Amino acid sequence: LCSDGSLDESFNGRGFVMVRHLLLNTWLSTLLLKADGRIVVAGSIDFPQQGLLAVYQSDGRLDERFAVDGFMAFRAHGNSAQVSQIVQQENGDLHCFGSSRDPMHCLALTLHSNGRPDVHCNGGQPHLLKIGPSGCQWNAAQLQPDGRVLAVGATIGGVEADFLLARYLPGGQLDPGFAEGTCWVRTRLGRSLDTATSVAVQPNGGIVVGGYSLDGNYRAIVVRYLG
Repeated sequence: LCSDGSLDESFNGRGFVMVRHLLLNTWLSTLLLKADGRIVVAGSIDFPQQGLLAVYQSDGRLDERFAVDGFMAFRAHGNSAQVSQIVQQENGDLHCFGSSRDPMHCLALTLHSNGRPDVHCNGGQPHLLKIGPSGCQWNAAQLQPDGRVLAVGATIGGVEADFLLARYLPGGQLDPGFAEGTCWVRTRLGRSLDTATSVAVQPNGGIVVGGYSLDGNYRAIVVRYLG
């Protein structure tokens, strides 16, 4: 927007760009502003859903050098997928976090800056993490100064819905040095439905996770973990 609140028409000539791939239904969940001004957007397309990433120039034009003609769409080992959060390493690699569908598992996928999957991380395929019988998902992620990435989300299913926290290495693999080798922790706050939606790292290494808890009423929750 311009300073007076009007749309900035220098962006794509209209002040906005319609993100649509192959004329399919499209949803965006997150975006990332790169140091060079380019904009990475992510979410999902189609029914059943596929994960989607696209890159736009700072002026709103599609960057057709990214992946295939500017778009990268993927499935999770043949199943549906959606991206909830993306973070970028200093070398330009992109880490995507979200979930698969049918079954629902936590999903992580590492891409090079050009949109091509990193074949050195899980063979270039999405990594699926199964926690609990009813499914789980990643909702948010945060890059640490050392390049490792924290991901937060939740298990699914009534009283089985609990906070999830995991840490990934800079290369995209789960970090065996986190949570005594399990790489992830699950936190139950009671018989409520608990979902983590945000994460931040304090200067002393503490990990702060925010979300909500449903037990008759919705309550906002902040949890802190040791780093």
